[in-house]
Amino acid sequence: MALTRVKNNQLSGSIATSKLASGSSFLTSVATSNLPAGTLLQYKSQKADGVLTMTSQSFIDSGSSVAITPLSSSNTIIITAMLAAEVYGTANTGARYKLQRVIGGSATDVYETDYDLYHSSSDDQRIDRVIMHYIDGPGRTAGVEVTYKVVVSSSTVAGTARHNNYGSPSVITVYEIKG
Repeated sequence: MALTRVKNNQLSGSIATSKLASGSSFLTSVATSNLPAGTLLQYKSQKADGVLTMTSQSFIDSGSSVAITPLSSSNTIIITAMLAAEVYGTANTGARYKLQRVIGGSATDVYETDYDLYHSSSDDQRIDRVIMHYIDGPGRTAGVEVTYKVVVSSSTVAGTARHNNYGSPSVITVYEIKG
């Protein structure tokens, strides 16, 4: 049988959406409940480039934060951050970061280390990117906004740590993955 081309003027009528196998929303939307586990549901990202200089061990807001409203309490939230850090001035000093989860104005530390960037010599400086990765497992309340923010400090009072002086900007990204 020979193939024939259909010309635009030979097509007439249309197919009613209700005649499609998946119903009226087939071509316009898919319910989140119909998506498989592991599907990326949403993500938010933020860049911050304000330079901070720390000479104390007190944590201060780095300017990197993202707010997200989880769609379901069974989903997983993944947070990644790439932070521009520098240390100099004294041996055995460093920059350290914390990741905080803020719900309703109340902050909880969810990630912290003693040194994220360390340098052991007083005759030089160290500049690098600090990579942070955290998985906030299921359990966030659906529909309640959560802010993930990064705070920073120097690990000693003698040395100096700077955030975003070189290699700026820092970037934080938050992903919601279907559980």
